[in-house]
Amino acid sequence: MSSGLGAVVIYALLTLLWGSILVLYVRHRRAARADALIKLLLAVLILDAFKTVVESAYFGLVWGANYGLLPEALKVLGQPTFLTLVKLLNVVVAVVVLVWLVRRWVPTELRERAAQREELEASLRAARASEERFHLASAASRDFVWDHDLLTGQIYVTPRFAELLGYPPTHWPATLEPWERAVHADDQAALRAEARVVLEKGTHFERRYRAVKQNGALVHLHVSGVVLRDERGQATRFLGFTRDITQEVAAEESRVQSQKLESLGLLAGGIAHDFNNLLTVISSSLSLAERQAAQADPVQETLSTASSAVTRAASLTRQLLAYAGHSKHSQVPLDLNRLVDTMGELLAVSVSRKIKLERVLKPSLPAVLADDGQLQQVVMNLITNAAEAIGDREGVVTLRTDEVTLDAPPAEVRGPAPRGRVVRLTVTDTGSGMSAEVKARIFDPFFSTKGSGRGLGLAALAGIMRSHGGAIGLTSEEGRGSTFHVYLPALDVAAPAPVATSKPRASAPLTARVLLVDDEALVRRSTGRLLKKLGCTVEEAATGAEAVTRVASSAEPFDVVLMDLTMPEMDGYEATRRLSLIAPTLPVVLCSGYSAADEPGPLPKGLRSLAKPYDVRNLEAVLREVMVARGGEAPSSR
Repeated sequence: MSSGLGAVVIYALLTLLWGSILVLYVRHRRAARADALIKLLLAVLILDAFKTVVESAYFGLVWGANYGLLPEALKVLGQPTFLTLVKLLNVVVAVVVLVWLVRRWVPTELRERAAQREELEASLRAARASEERFHLASAASRDFVWDHDLLTGQIYVTPRFAELLGYPPTHWPATLEPWERAVHADDQAALRAEARVVLEKGTHFERRYRAVKQNGALVHLHVSGVVLRDERGQATRFLGFTRDITQEVAAEESRVQSQKLESLGLLAGGIAHDFNNLLTVISSSLSLAERQAAQADPVQETLSTASSAVTRAASLTRQLLAYAGHSKHSQVPLDLNRLVDTMGELLAVSVSRKIKLERVLKPSLPAVLADDGQLQQVVMNLITNAAEAIGDREGVVTLRTDEVTLDAPPAEVRGPAPRGRVVRLTVTDTGSGMSAEVKARIFDPFFSTKGSGRGLGLAALAGIMRSHGGAIGLTSEEGRGSTFHVYLPALDVAAPAPVATSKPRASAPLTARVLLVDDEALVRRSTGRLLKKLGCTVEEAATGAEAVTRVASSAEPFDVVLMDLTMPEMDGYEATRRLSLIAPTLPVVLCSGYSAADEPGPLPKGLRSLAKPYDVRNLEAVLREVMVARGGEAPSSR
């Protein structure tokens, strides 16, 4: 009896245990579905629990009938047949439960797996689309994306960055070393030090640096990045953007260069103006001294030497004015080919006999608006510089003209350049060429590679080009010669044929009545003495306003006004305009050592110009030309 009771107790406990498991499964069945193995285990446990419950009930009935606790009729359950039926019932229930579980759980599992697969595929599609958008945006952007994993050392950089440096994208490993080697040697230390500081205790990094392309060319870059850190503050990623700013840097350097040239031009023009006034006084005084001294007087040689020095000083000031771009002179339509042809003999004797001078002139070139003398200066300077670059060796200097169309400034030109139809003059030599450092400064004033010289030649040419609305540039490599390119805006008309000019008729001593206007007392005094020596009657005025008053109030008319261009309060242009209202036929000669950059506008008829410094010969020639144009030397009424 005790053994049967023990069995009942054991089965009862097992029933309680499996019942608890069944309750837990019912409460947590949604979580149980998360794993197929757990689901299968629960199914086995449920079947085992059902078997235990059935067998416990069966043996409990048999035990109770045997011990009189239940009706004796139940003793029949103890026969083997009923035991077989109980086992068969367990099998049937197990099959039914398993079939039910399979039908319920397997489709659910399949659906869940299908949903997970679709979700995963959708995520992959979204990731691919996002990556494609990223690559398209990177390709369209000027920025190069980079991402440095500081834990693994791997780095991702937009493939276009390798192409920028001239390498195939597959050539570069996904490490930092090749990118560091591409940084210019002068920028590596500073770039590495600043990045180290940011990685240690910063968050944002921004800097400009230079990189070296595969062909040795420099590219300017601007890098901007941020540092990502973990919860401990340890840097884990360093990512950001790099932008190619080579064009911006070139534009900035060109702007700075233009500002520097403009400032130096203003300085040079101001110095030339004041210096020419002083030279005018010296030249006038020397001219008087030469006329007063006897021809055989030994002092004539001294005076001649001093006059030669004044002439050289005047040439220097002209170069300063040309560099400043304020030396416009008389610009007329010119045929560049014709100008080169007329200079043929002069150019030939300007180079060594060992140097072959070749001219390749494109026929039917359009005309250019230029000053004949200044354009000849440009051609001559370029030819002589090319010859000097070759030196005593044999070589070739090629002068070429052609017509081109410019949509943007040429690469060799620093600063602005004409657009549209352009006449180009190129001078190429087979000399030693120039280094990058020399090319960068070749048009700077007072810079020279020669042992002697003032370094104003090419600077003056650059100023002449600016005053003509043109440009000059240089291409050169060490050991491969140099080529200078001159660009001038083309006119829509052909250049007029040259016209023979006759010299003005000279006459006896001048008897003209001259109004001398200049704000410099020394200039008035020296020029007044020259005019009186020529036979003129002279009155002086220190300002433009005083000159207008003198003409308006004078009882006797003036034959000519000798007017300084640059004066305070009222300059020569304004005074000339006012004089034209009072005496429309009164000729005016404008004198200046500095030509203003602004155009004066329409000027009165009869206006002449005389450049400072001038001597007695220049002054006399201009006055006689004016008097001849007036029909004689007799005074005219107003």
